Amino acid sequence: TGVQTPLLCLKAGDGVTWSITTYNGVTHYPEYVVDSLYNTNPSFDYGALQNLKKDIDAGRPVSSFNQRFFSPGVYSFRDAGDPLKQTVVGVVNPLVNCPPSFARNPVQSLSADLLKDFPSGEKVQAVITPDYALIAGIGVAIMATLLLGVCSLYITRVTGWGREIRKSRRYRDLQKGGAEDLHSMASKKHIIKTGLQTNFEEQSMIKEADNSENQALIDLEGFNIQTLFDKLQDQTNLVSEQLNKQKDDVKEFYEKVERTLITRSGAYSAKGNTELQERALKREEHVWDEVARRKNLGALYVTLLCHEGEAIDEAGIAQMNLDQMELLDMDHCLSDLSSRIEDDHSEDVAELLRAFRHRIQSQKNHKNIFANITMGQGAELVNPGLVHLDEIMKITIPSEGAAILVRGHDIPVPVPQYCCVHPSSGQVVPIEGNVWYDIKAGMFTFGSLLEMKSIVEFPIPFLNNKSNMQNDCFPSSSAPYAHLVPDNNGWPLNNDRDMIDPYFGLKVPVLGVTMDYKTGKLAAVGGTMIDPETRMLKAISIGDLYQDPESLEPFVVMGVTIVPGTLRVKPLGRVLSLEEGSKPLNRWSAFKDSFSGSTKIVHACISDPFEPSRTIPSENEIIKVVYLHLLRVQQSLLAVYERQVQLLDQSIGLMQSSSQDGLDDAPRNRIKDVNDDRIKAFGEWKETRKIFLRLSKLDSRPDLQEQATVLANSGGGIGSVHDNFLGKKLPLLLGCHYLDELSLHEVQCLSVEPLDSDNNEWRALGCAVLDPLTGRIVSATLGGRMRDSRSGDIVPINGVVRDEDVNMVLPFSNLSGHRIAQPDQTFIHGLQAPEVLASLLNRIRTSETDSVRLPA
Repeated sequence: TGVQTPLLCLKAGDGVTWSITTYNGVTHYPEYVVDSLYNTNPSFDYGALQNLKKDIDAGRPVSSFNQRFFSPGVYSFRDAGDPLKQTVVGVVNPLVNCPPSFARNPVQSLSADLLKDFPSGEKVQAVITPDYALIAGIGVAIMATLLLGVCSLYITRVTGWGREIRKSRRYRDLQKGGAEDLHSMASKKHIIKTGLQTNFEEQSMIKEADNSENQALIDLEGFNIQTLFDKLQDQTNLVSEQLNKQKDDVKEFYEKVERTLITRSGAYSAKGNTELQERALKREEHVWDEVARRKNLGALYVTLLCHEGEAIDEAGIAQMNLDQMELLDMDHCLSDLSSRIEDDHSEDVAELLRAFRHRIQSQKNHKNIFANITMGQGAELVNPGLVHLDEIMKITIPSEGAAILVRGHDIPVPVPQYCCVHPSSGQVVPIEGNVWYDIKAGMFTFGSLLEMKSIVEFPIPFLNNKSNMQNDCFPSSSAPYAHLVPDNNGWPLNNDRDMIDPYFGLKVPVLGVTMDYKTGKLAAVGGTMIDPETRMLKAISIGDLYQDPESLEPFVVMGVTIVPGTLRVKPLGRVLSLEEGSKPLNRWSAFKDSFSGSTKIVHACISDPFEPSRTIPSENEIIKVVYLHLLRVQQSLLAVYERQVQLLDQSIGLMQSSSQDGLDDAPRNRIKDVNDDRIKAFGEWKETRKIFLRLSKLDSRPDLQEQATVLANSGGGIGSVHDNFLGKKLPLLLGCHYLDELSLHEVQCLSVEPLDSDNNEWRALGCAVLDPLTGRIVSATLGGRMRDSRSGDIVPINGVVRDEDVNMVLPFSNLSGHRIAQPDQTFIHGLQAPEVLASLLNRIRTSETDSVRLPA
């Protein structure tokens, strides 16, 4: 699945099949994690998995394993070859549906929220015989503990454990020696008690002295350091409890204020506030208009993908996928035959092997999907001597005055800018679409010259840099937020291969690499575009839907270019066939190359070197290289299949001729060796196929088709949101404006959060911000601006998040003070919440805004 720790949802009675492979001497097969905290069925029988481990340890060939689940619950498995890779299977009752998160995809990434929503397994009730020995041991231990405690208390009481033993006072020694008369220093009470005075008056004084001393003295018996520490700990807990209570009081205060404002807004509506009512009706009309517009857009998207599917079928990709599915089934069948060969002496095994030979032969007749497999075809260079080597990129560039013969021209024409000489053919081709940056080797090269060890790192295409009238180039130093973007923005590549757009601050994927003429260094290329669905900014991504702002024609993004004047990154994709004038070309459509005149396949789009404002199709030579490698690996795999079928056929004949049960060690070892070769060859074929699907963007087609279908059917609605002024539910759409009931402003929905999952009700997340340039309160929008509270800079708005401490929706920026993509939630900490809220409400009430003013 591509997920490190997937979570699957099954119904009782279904099962999971694992493929067992060996890579670099390590066998990968499933193991049941007995001590996992995720498991909820302690009576699960995993004996089959233990038998699987014994078979693999014994060297028996096993290619797959199936485990069925009959009891609801959660079960954890891991890869024996790589224990860090785990799979969690959740099984529900056949009459119960999986959690809503699995509605679209039964495989999700493991998370605490999904496990929380997942139905728990059946409770196991067991009657267990009492363990009298354990009960008796616990009872004896309790009695011994009580006895030890009583003894400790007695010793502490008698000996003063923890207190210093009193020493004999020195004044007693002085008194014994007669060195000093201490009788005069004694109190009157002491003198009376010792018999020095015994009259009646003094006896009454004793009682008065006892009463006064009892009131003044404090009993410190048993007081020590431990008691003092306990008292201080109690005071600390009390203070912490009071602080938490104060925090809860502040949060409750905010909630009361919010409820009061909502109540007041409803009261204003009930009194007939025509302005709010009119705005509510306009919001409703706009939302339903958006639903209709997005449904039409989704229908166009579905049509585009259908045309692309037709081009894929014409190119032979569909048949290639069928052939590859056939190979997957053949490998499974051959593995099953190898495991049965020792126990089955009947003629049906031999018959199956003969049928298998026909399947191998049909796979050998695989048709090449590329009509032209020659690399580097371009325009003929009239004067081959007028070339030079580019010092930075190390590729051959035609010099000034060189001419070429291109398709449709009888006379030579000057070589346009941004062209190079392909080393495989010596012909002139555009730099874009042919020159790539090899990540592994750290150099520029051509797609046809890349080796598979470099292709698996997925090279980056080179894009021609442009300049404007101020001699500035990409990345533009005059971009609004260029001074806040780190110097190594996207290059060298990070693990996510993303960068920050200096125009709007959004994180965008790196789509290419160019040369920064100002610094002479490489620079990553990526940018933003207007999402045709939400009409909000989003990152440009290959394969996404884009709507041309001039023609309003939607198309699938197949490339990007740098616009000379603005130095912005622009998506490309809408190209027309030269033969038919207005027929748009899709990916995998056949076209006539304008340089060589040969037939090629559309894989991407580039700017026309002759007319940079025009878009032309381009063929990706790397896809050809991977496809040829896939054919070679496939032929090697078929050869291993033939060798294994021949060996199995010989083994059957040997057993039938000798009338013995089973095989000797020598034939069994040969079968094991050839089976290992098959597993290795099959693993290499699967990895090459995965790379081919990713490079050709065929692996993302199912997701795009599902996205387009949902958009066409529902208009992209996430759920519903309740409008208090209208008293009804409206579809919740990203990008639409909804009423913020706290400030009574209409704010754009930038994100959503669930409110009532049972009724499919959601809450639109958006907020109003103070524009630092105009001083007006406006709705936060992606790419908008705000004042960073930490650095004081004007930064772009890149999203919103709810702060649970104050229960408010706050904007955040990727270019905030610390340049990290997380919400700025520190500006309100340390301040008194009522004062902050009062100041905010007063600012909203007294400000002239595009929305209604808060009544005084």
